[in-house]
Amino acid sequence: MPAVTRRQMLRLLGVSSAGLIVAGCGPATQPTAAPVAPTNAPVGVPTVGSASTPPGTVARTSAAATATTATATPATAATAAPTTPAVDRTIRLAGGSFGYPSPFAMTRGGGYLPMSLLFDTLVWRDAEKVQPWLVREWTISEDNRTYRFRLRDGLQWADGQPVTADDALFSAEYIAANPIPWTIRLDLIEAGRKIDDSTFEFRLKETYAPFLDNDMASLPIIPRHIWGEVKDPTKKQDEGALIGTGPYRLERYDKEQGAYLYAARPDYYLGRPYFTRVEMVPVGDILLALLKGDVDAGSPDVSAGLTDETLAPFTGDPKFGVLAAPGESTTALYFNVGKGAPYDDPNLRHAVAYAIQRDDLVKRILQGKGKPGNPGWLAPSSPWVNPNVEQYPYDPAKAKGILAANGYLDRDNDGVRETPQGQPLRLEMILSSATPRPGELVRDALKAIGIDLVLRPLDATALRQQATAGNYTLALIGLSGLGGDPDFVMSFFDSRLTGAQLFTKAQGYRNPEFEATTDQQRQTLDPARRKELVFTMQDILARDLAVLPLYYPDRLFIYNKHVFDNWYYTPGGWAGGNPGAVNKAVLVTGQKTGLTVRS
Repeated sequence: MPAVTRRQMLRLLGVSSAGLIVAGCGPATQPTAAPVAPTNAPVGVPTVGSASTPPGTVARTSAAATATTATATPATAATAAPTTPAVDRTIRLAGGSFGYPSPFAMTRGGGYLPMSLLFDTLVWRDAEKVQPWLVREWTISEDNRTYRFRLRDGLQWADGQPVTADDALFSAEYIAANPIPWTIRLDLIEAGRKIDDSTFEFRLKETYAPFLDNDMASLPIIPRHIWGEVKDPTKKQDEGALIGTGPYRLERYDKEQGAYLYAARPDYYLGRPYFTRVEMVPVGDILLALLKGDVDAGSPDVSAGLTDETLAPFTGDPKFGVLAAPGESTTALYFNVGKGAPYDDPNLRHAVAYAIQRDDLVKRILQGKGKPGNPGWLAPSSPWVNPNVEQYPYDPAKAKGILAANGYLDRDNDGVRETPQGQPLRLEMILSSATPRPGELVRDALKAIGIDLVLRPLDATALRQQATAGNYTLALIGLSGLGGDPDFVMSFFDSRLTGAQLFTKAQGYRNPEFEATTDQQRQTLDPARRKELVFTMQDILARDLAVLPLYYPDRLFIYNKHVFDNWYYTPGGWAGGNPGAVNKAVLVTGQKTGLTVRS
C-alpha cells in the first residue's frame, strides 16, 4: 500500500458534522434493540448466594493478584472534576487495516487498539500496574474465586445511557456466547451476580491466577441496550456497534485504505484525554513516513531486515527517539499433527528442528536484531521462560541420523527420502506471500537432509483463513504476545479450548499431561510453584515440538520527540499480552502510570 501523506489523510478522513461516515461498509443504520430495563436478577447465569456479602468475602489491601481491594484515587474517582488539557493535541500513528473497530469485527492482534479507544475494560495495565478503569474498586474473596467490582459513579455510554452492573454481566455472557478474536477465559466463570446498579461479582469455577490482570483487562464492556437483540454481532457494522464508554469517538473510518480518525470525548470520566485527536494512518514505508512527517510514531518491521545504516537517520537525529526492547513476537513453523503421518511423528519434527540453523536466521533475516527461536515457545524475555528446555542445536548430521533410524530413507537415490510407507518425503508449507524469505531458507535447510519442501505463498487474508481452518500440513505463521501471562500464551496448545477459532492454534495437538499441568498452574497462586509448573509445560512443548519458533525479532518503536516523548512498553503487555508501545493509557493520560491526565 503506498504511503498516505498528511494532506491525503485529511482529505481521506475529513470531519463531517453529520456524524460517523463509514467508507466501504454501506449505509449506517440505527440500532434496533430497545433499551432493557435494569433488573436485580442475574444476567443469563445461575445465582450464587444472596445479595449480601458471601461468607468468606473480605477486603484486604494488596497490589498483586491475591485477596485484595483496589480503589480509584480521589483525583481520578468519577466524582472528581475532570481535568482538561490546556491545548488540543493530535498524534498520527502508523496504522493498517484492522477491520471495523467493534469488538466482534476487529481483526486479531492489531485490531484491539482501534477497538479499545471506543470500549473500556474494568481494569487496565499501564507501565507499572493494573489500574481501576471502569471500576473504582474490587475485592477478592478468601478462596480467590469471587471477584466483586464496583463501577465508578455516573458512567455513561457514548449515547448518554447509564452504564450499570447489568451491562458488565451481559458483556461476559454475550462475549462467551459470541467470542471475540482475543483469548478471554470466560468459560471459567461459574456465575455472575448483580448486587446493585453499580456493583456485581463473578464467581469462578476454580481459582484462576490471571483472571484480573489478564481477562478483566481484556474484556470489553458493551451496552446491553445495543447488543441485547443482535443475533450475529459480526454483521453489525453501524454506528450503534461503536457505542462504548471509551475515551474517543470514531469520526471517520475508511475500510479500503485502513484509516481511522478518533476525536476525544470531552466528557470522559477520567477527564478529557491528553491526545484530543488520534489518527491511524496507513503507510507503505514507516521509516519514510516518519522522515517526511506523515506520521509521528510507528513500529517498523524488524523482520524486514533493518540495518544499522537504515536506522541511522533516526539514531543520529535528536528529533527522534528509538524505543527498543527484546521481542515478544515470533515467526513459527507449525506442524499440523492432526493430518497424520508423517506430521504426527515427533522424530520427523525433531529432525527438522536440528536441520534449521535458527541463529543464522537471526543474522540473515533480522540483521542480528533478535533472538533464535525457543522450542519451549515462550519468548526469551519472558519472566516465565524455562532456559533449560531441549534446544535442538543446528546439527544436520544428527537430523539425517534420526530420519534414517526411523525409516525415512532415500531408496531410489534421487535426493528425496521416502517415508516408512514408501511415499516421497515431499511436504507443503503455506506462508505469507509478503515475506517469503524465511520459508525459502527453511526449504533450503530441509533439502540438505533429504526433505522436499514445496512453498505455497498466500496473501494475509487467505493465510489467516487457511490456518484458522487447519487447512495445511505445515505453516509459517507470525504472532505476538509471547511475553504475556503463560496461561494465555500456552492456550494455543490446549485442545479443550473452544469458541473463537485462532489461526495460531496448534492444529491437531493434544497432550493430556500438558493439559493437566495447564490446569494446575492456572489454579496455583503461589508464584514460585506456578513457575515450576509453567517450566514443566515448556519441557513438554519442546519435547513434542508441534510448533517450532524460528526467531523473535526485537521490538522497535520510533517516534518524533517534539510531538510526544513519554512512550513505553508495558511489562507483560496490555490487554492480555499485546507487546506494542501504543498503550491506550498513554493516549488518555500522557503519563507512564496513574490516572491523572497530564496537563
